[in-house]
Amino acid sequence: MSEQSSGYGISGASERLSMLRGNTPPVAAPFGSKLQGKNLQLVIGIAIILIGIALAISMRGNSSPSVVPNATQTVTEVAAKDTGLLDGEAFVAVSVEVGNFPPSLAPGDVVRIIVTPNGDNGGTVHGLKERTVVQAVQAPGDIGSRFVVTVRASETISRDIAASGPIFLSIIETGVEQ
Repeated sequence: MSEQSSGYGISGASERLSMLRGNTPPVAAPFGSKLQGKNLQLVIGIAIILIGIALAISMRGNSSPSVVPNATQTVTEVAAKDTGLLDGEAFVAVSVEVGNFPPSLAPGDVVRIIVTPNGDNGGTVHGLKERTVVQAVQAPGDIGSRFVVTVRASETISRDIAASGPIFLSIIETGVEQ
């Protein structure tokens, strides 16, 4: 059939389409339909970044000092509570892997610090003679796997601990007054 009217009262295809379309104004495009290609990717990227920042801020705000279940103090409580160090004493932080100390370790326990040879220099495994009293036990953070045990001991053990390989702790007396 041709595009034009045949003259017998039957309209052609173009005339029928124009009658169906009528004189309606164009409909407005829905929101977002104008965003195409790179613009859409940019908007999505910015939204993802903003959501990530909001999550990071909310997770950071919920952090609190971690403690071992049996421990009753956090590191910050120790600093506020104990200010009476004797001459030659220090609070020493000992980084200890999980499994290198008894799980029942708690503030007030007297421990023997066992040092192991470092790969750089020779040496033997031995226990330090100094009396060390646990002040706090802090659980690993989100990233690490090492506990931080703060002990009250002579200043000289810091050097031995720093020169050592992995550290081990043995409880030799429990629940001593700090």
